[in-house]
Amino acid sequence: MPKSKEFASFQKFNKSLTKLLKSRPETSNIESDEFIQSIIDELSTQVDNIRSDDNPDIWKKIYVQRDNAKIRVEVFNRLMSMGAKN
Repeated sequence: MPKSKEFASFQKFNKSLTKLLKSRPETSNIESDEFIQSIIDELSTQVDNIRSDDNPDIWKKIYVQRDNAKIRVEVFNRLMSMGAKN
């Protein structure tokens, strides 16, 4: 990810999101709307900064990150379905 000023709002958001996810209890219901909304609420300032930025490249970066996350989930799911090699 480039360290440019134009992506600063996205970089700050992404870093905060990562930190927040690392701190969450493992027992969280990650698929509940309430859980997702609580994360968005906690990052509301950064969310507002991104939404108010008129830079289409930030949105492209968000789409790429989202797509990469979907790929990671699929890879992890397949690895888990394979189980341990005995």
